[in-house]
Amino acid sequence: MTGPVDAPAGAPTDAVDGHPPGTTDAAARLWGSGDVAAAFSSDKTVVPWRSAPRRKHERLVSSGQVASLLAGGPWVVDVDPRTLHATQPWVVASHAAHYVTGVWETTGATSADRASFANRYPLVHVDDRGRSIILAGHHRSFVALVEGRPVRARVLRPPGTTTVAVLPRLLAGPESPVPHRVVTDPDEAAGAIRAGTTVLVATLAHAGPVLVALGLTPDVVADRLAMAEHGRCFLDR
Repeated sequence: MTGPVDAPAGAPTDAVDGHPPGTTDAAARLWGSGDVAAAFSSDKTVVPWRSAPRRKHERLVSSGQVASLLAGGPWVVDVDPRTLHATQPWVVASHAAHYVTGVWETTGATSADRASFANRYPLVHVDDRGRSIILAGHHRSFVALVEGRPVRARVLRPPGTTTVAVLPRLLAGPESPVPHRVVTDPDEAAGAIRAGTTVLVATLAHAGPVLVALGLTPDVVADRLAMAEHGRCFLDR
């Protein structure tokens, strides 16, 4: 899946050759370049995306829209990082380096603001013109761009869906739009997650033993399950 929704009329249509509409020259140069460290000439660099458009005297995203995005357990999809719009001007080398390690995918630990439920996953809002706006997760989106792959992001949950993200690579529920394997054995599931595969289990009760098999401590297991069920977390780790 290259984005959370199909772009409606009014979405960006300009394109760099070989890239989807809305890709900037900077994003095209970085796409799949492979070396995150080489993308920095100092401790920070300018983001490669357009800034999210703002209307004078209006919020970029209403409080109600943000509340809807963050309601309940996370619904995640794979988003093409080339066509995003940014809400911050910089990314920092040390934070980007964290997301090269695979720690976030296998434990859920972010590089900063670890007790913030809004930061557990990249948060992407799609506006009325089809533009995908990063509300949180610029560093994860930047690393995905350089590595030439989608970024796993939290978006507005479609009506009727019940699957939740427990970790970026561990989902619980009946179905998901992201590529995944259905695994029932906790040790097998943990091995698949470490190897880069997204695993789907039936329920949160099945997800708990997978977290244990991944080596997470009891309090972290409880935190990840609470985040998946209620959309709120309580640990700074």
